[in-house]
Amino acid sequence: MHNYFMKRNSTKPIQFSKGKFTGKIKAIAGTIALSLPLFIAIISTFQACNSTEPDTSAPTLTIQIAGSNLGEIDPQKTTDKIRFGITDTIIMTFSEKIDTASLRLSFDPPQNIGYHFDGETKVLIFGKNKNLGSSYFNLKSPFTATLSGLQDQHSNGQVQIQSSFEPYTWGDLDFIDSNFRGYDSLFRNDSVWVDGKSIHDSLIVEGALDDQKLLKTQDVNDIQVVSIAVGDTLFASLKTQPNLNLSFKVAGPFLQKDIDSILAKDKLDTFLADLQTNNSGKASVKIIAEYDTYRRKLGDGIKHGLYLFVIRVPQQNAGFYRLGARIHAFK
Repeated sequence: MHNYFMKRNSTKPIQFSKGKFTGKIKAIAGTIALSLPLFIAIISTFQACNSTEPDTSAPTLTIQIAGSNLGEIDPQKTTDKIRFGITDTIIMTFSEKIDTASLRLSFDPPQNIGYHFDGETKVLIFGKNKNLGSSYFNLKSPFTATLSGLQDQHSNGQVQIQSSFEPYTWGDLDFIDSNFRGYDSLFRNDSVWVDGKSIHDSLIVEGALDDQKLLKTQDVNDIQVVSIAVGDTLFASLKTQPNLNLSFKVAGPFLQKDIDSILAKDKLDTFLADLQTNNSGKASVKIIAEYDTYRRKLGDGIKHGLYLFVIRVPQQNAGFYRLGARIHAFK
């Protein structure tokens, strides 16, 4: 019988080295000992990932204004009123899918405010008035939205959430009063905007134009007046719907005592800026109240001059607009 433990052409059996064999056994044992904690950790992670512990957290809420740069707002972390435009859509987004059948929204005051679900994670709030080609909220009407019965699809919920909303300042008087004749002022005095904020804070006002007589009166153009101190810089932007090509012109500076006669005689024939919103629905302008210009046009020692924003709608068109203004003080 052939002995496989014999070297070829040798009568001596193969000898195993006791030291080498023992070393290999120890190495294998050491490897197992080092791998055991890692193996246990992997098993624990796998078990955690497959845990069947129920979800007990309630859904959270954030609020955005569609098309705004305000970002997401957590209504439970702020007491400030959320600013919005009358043609805006308010978006409430939930952190997970909710039980839409249990959720109830109420508004105070309730007039002309609607909402609908956008899937199971969003609610859209909008104005129900319809005119001038847009849906819009009531003018000059703050409101509070209350969410009741908010819960996820595992019945985890919150008792109630409230959010308060404040519209931007309405700066178009002839839209409200058909008998109004004149111009709108963006400021109360030389240091305060029409909304009561400091002249060096940002201002946003809204208005509407109508050359279709949709509101029974024709309102082709609005004139907004702003006061700028000599040396300061004014930044202004006009925004409207993309399909409404508004004209945006700026004239000035003028003295307060001359404004009425200039407008009455329609003497506005020279403009510092002559822009249109075009397809983008936007137009912006920068005006520097230069010392030399004030001295030449208004006289020596005049510290404030008036500028006119003339906003005009194309023939047979109608729509809303939003005008923003910010003054950078000379230093």
